[in-house]
Amino acid sequence: MLVHCIIGRLDIGAAAMQVVHLARGMNHDRFRTRLMAGAPLPGEPDMRAYAAERGVEVHPLPGTGLRFGAEAGGGGASADPAVLHACATFFAFRRHFRRERPHIVHTHGDGVALVARVAAVLARVPVLVHTAGPVGGILERDDGLAPCAPRSRRAPGAPRGGSAPSPVAGEPAVTSPGASKAMAAGGSTTRGAHAGGPPAGVTASGPSALRRASERWVARFTRRILTDSEWRAKALAERLETFPRKRIRVIRPGLELERLTALPIVYGDSDAALVARAMLGLDDDTWVVGVVGRLEAAKNHALLFDAVASLEEDDVRVLVVGGGEREAELRAYAARRGLESRVTWLGWRDDLSDIYPAMDVLAVPANEEGASAAIIEALAAGVPVVARAGGGISETLDFGCYGRMVAGEEGEPLVRAFAAAIDETLEDPPAVALRRDARRAVSRRYEIGRLLREMEDLYVEALIEAGVMAEPLGAGPGEAG
Repeated sequence: MLVHCIIGRLDIGAAAMQVVHLARGMNHDRFRTRLMAGAPLPGEPDMRAYAAERGVEVHPLPGTGLRFGAEAGGGGASADPAVLHACATFFAFRRHFRRERPHIVHTHGDGVALVARVAAVLARVPVLVHTAGPVGGILERDDGLAPCAPRSRRAPGAPRGGSAPSPVAGEPAVTSPGASKAMAAGGSTTRGAHAGGPPAGVTASGPSALRRASERWVARFTRRILTDSEWRAKALAERLETFPRKRIRVIRPGLELERLTALPIVYGDSDAALVARAMLGLDDDTWVVGVVGRLEAAKNHALLFDAVASLEEDDVRVLVVGGGEREAELRAYAARRGLESRVTWLGWRDDLSDIYPAMDVLAVPANEEGASAAIIEALAAGVPVVARAGGGISETLDFGCYGRMVAGEEGEPLVRAFAAAIDETLEDPPAVALRRDARRAVSRRYEIGRLLREMEDLYVEALIEAGVMAEPLGAGPGEAG
């Protein structure tokens, strides 16, 4: 069976890792998977090298290189180049599907994935599977076509300084395990700055309304919609309204965790930590709080900077791993908060197994997350995590069994609570035995082999449902595949 796995771009992150693992690891006797992706944005790194190292060829999307209107130097074109590009991409996909005749088209993310699915429906591809992106994006964001304006957010209120007090009545709650499981770990909020409506730059009319209508139409022909957490599955069911809930499936990511689980469980003054800090130019006698991920509004780095600035101790350093469009803005914000000399900016790194041992705690201040790769990696490496509570991250942490979660809306009380959680974790880190429990749990739950087995079973189930594959002899209702 021929599978076309389509993603708008191979941006650094868990989504790109997943499509590479699927293209590489699926049972080749049953499924021949072709990975197709668009070109990276100018100046942005992507994961093509990651794919090449694993023997996966990345094919260009149909219609790559088409340019219209002002993009092509034509000057006075009256039509929107983005609309022209979307139309041309649709026809290119339809021609491609009619020529190649895949049995399954599996799209990932938004934007170009929607165009590909519409083309696949009209080209009569038997099975459509879609892995949804962020909940706020399945009907509202573009990916690989015309970018929406970035989401806006109100910066957290700046605290007045001094040590971070413990939360009091009416302030955000810090959820941590019981005394026997006092391990610090993290979560994310279920609601971000855009929780009450669509992101900035997205309206209820025009192209956004057309995208929503197209998404709901093509969902009727989509055999399965996949997501990484029960929280996102529920939100998708609410947004898609009439789409059957039983056809929305949760398949958690699979990550390469072997190098992380091989690390010793370290404390700040252990040999492994000292070696890692020396490599990064960090002093031995400082606390190190790490944050890993794209520098974008949804990740809410400003909350971490505000929290660290509010701590009485000035020997806490922040290690920022990742890059993105907000780097210059965040550097300036950190400087305004008096942290210019206390923040180390590492950019994107592919040696995280050498970096995690330098951290005393990983902070996850994100507005909303599903199954966060950074938290999974940190738990695999034995690093405590402090994060905002809710959403898919609460599921990743087994609702507090593995960690500390800070709940609350934006503002000074949240800053104080987040700072208190960091301070308490630094002063009283979790026991080694508890970190080992968390490591074993994420190693089982997020292994690549489990991802591949679940995806193969789902493909077989969808192919049988579509009448493309015969049901195995002896398989009763619900037992196929």
